[in-house]
Amino acid sequence: MRYQESNYEELIDRADQLLQKYRYHEAWECIAAIPDDIKFIDYVEDCSFFAVVALSDGHLDDFVRFFKAYFNTISEPDDAFVDDFGSMFFSMSLIQDIKIYPYIIKVIKIVLSRFRTPNILTICAELYNIMNMYEEGLPLLDEALNKDPFFSLAWYNKVLTYHNIADFEKEIECCNYYIALVPETNDYNILTPLAISYANIQSHNEAITVLKKILTNKALLPKRIASVHSLLAESYNALSDYKSELIHRKKALNIFPEEVVYWSMLAQYYLTSVNKPLKAENIMNEAMTRFPHNPIMHYMFAAVECQIAIEYNKRLKLESAASHIKIALRKIKDDLSFYLLASRIFFLRKDYTSALKYARHSYRINPNDSNAILYMVIGTFVCGKMTEFRRLYRIYEKINPAAREEVLVITPEAEHVIDKFEEKQTSKPVK
Repeated sequence: MRYQESNYEELIDRADQLLQKYRYHEAWECIAAIPDDIKFIDYVEDCSFFAVVALSDGHLDDFVRFFKAYFNTISEPDDAFVDDFGSMFFSMSLIQDIKIYPYIIKVIKIVLSRFRTPNILTICAELYNIMNMYEEGLPLLDEALNKDPFFSLAWYNKVLTYHNIADFEKEIECCNYYIALVPETNDYNILTPLAISYANIQSHNEAITVLKKILTNKALLPKRIASVHSLLAESYNALSDYKSELIHRKKALNIFPEEVVYWSMLAQYYLTSVNKPLKAENIMNEAMTRFPHNPIMHYMFAAVECQIAIEYNKRLKLESAASHIKIALRKIKDDLSFYLLASRIFFLRKDYTSALKYARHSYRINPNDSNAILYMVIGTFVCGKMTEFRRLYRIYEKINPAAREEVLVITPEAEHVIDKFEEKQTSKPVK
């Protein structure tokens, strides 16, 4: 395209429209058509926009070059600059590509070398947080709050930072400061992490109070409303209030039936909370018609069929369970719970070779998981691998004082081996 001065506004408007449609490369082509001397001399104030386009399309050196040119025109961090800097932050949050991080850090350092207002410090902290550089972001938020303890946006971001690093007590403390400044808030983005943190420290009544406050937000999208009901169900489950748990499990599913997990959780409720596996099976039959290829559905169906086989002595259900768990494992090959369930199902089918195979997978995924060790102990014994059995039993005994009782409940025939093994240990001379 041959550039003419009359084309400038047309190209800028076109680039802006394309940027909003996420057509980054076409937006960049519009900007690239404008000669550098026009961009850097005649329209240097627009270099903030050029920087956003360059960042979006991956022209990272140009991004820094444009930003520096624009920044040199700024004498103070006024609202217009904060808006421009914030738009760069928004663009970065959409890209989420680690290759841009060094360039974002360059820009942060450029800005902080001159401006350290609470607003600027908070935006820079947000940028560090997006890059998972929480140790760099937190001091900036502290500095912002030292300058202005009533700057609610800094408290807001501090809450999210502590949530991301799983410091739940500090998260709750910071959120209480934020709520004191913005008492009417029912913001999903800030209250949901708070509720999760309360649940993580077993303060479920507090979690429920926060979650109910979120539901007063009438602007919530159905997907988020459903997620709040699901979290409420989790807290009611922890409080053994299974009636309330069921209400919220059903609400989550009815509001957003497109979410596979809500079907699985409702089936799990019938399976574990109230021990009604036949109802769980009905849920899974309906779910399977909607998500016939989803591995989570097959895993959950296998768990349900396994439980029915145990509760009602229906051996054929074990065949169905085995079929479903095999399908699930073909699609998800690194989930510990999938392999543990597979091992359990094949133990019940008395296919001990397969059971041990799946137990070995579990143990490889997490050799510190007590269930993985237990399944390996059982599997090695029933398959006659006594040297391995003794070694694994010794490991299991160290982490579980009730190891002997648990192993003998499943395989009582192992008693003479364990007794003999323990006799040898006690009869060793003390040096």
